[in-house]
Amino acid sequence: MVMRARPRQQAMSQINVVPFIDVVLVLLIIFMVTAPMLQMGQIELPKVGQASSVSRRPIEVRLKADETWSLRGPGVQRGEERFDSAESLIERLNDLPVRGDQAAPVVIAADKSVQYGEVVHLLDELKRQNIPQVGLLLQVDSKH
Repeated sequence: MVMRARPRQQAMSQINVVPFIDVVLVLLIIFMVTAPMLQMGQIELPKVGQASSVSRRPIEVRLKADETWSLRGPGVQRGEERFDSAESLIERLNDLPVRGDQAAPVVIAADKSVQYGEVVHLLDELKRQNIPQVGLLLQVDSKH
């Protein structure tokens, strides 16, 4: 009887990455679905009894409680642009459609814990830039 020698099995030197790719794709889909639902930063607005309506979608100048500045609205890239000073924010605001016939109104959304002087300073700077439609964003109090 002649015995044939079986060929030795060599260890596989490749890594199977297909399960890893599957997991990464599932995580990517989950993050893509949930990312738009996340609020970037909550601003607690002061409350008023009545509010006027705005005909066009405004450009929001946001001042958060931690004194970070941001812009939201038409013409703003990536949904929200962040700034480290009011001056750099106003420079960017000058590039947006805030003057002329197609001007979007500008509203200031400042957290109620922000000092009043910061909001007044920003209002003053916007008026100096000849931006005609400037307002404050407030939360309507349903008790009135």
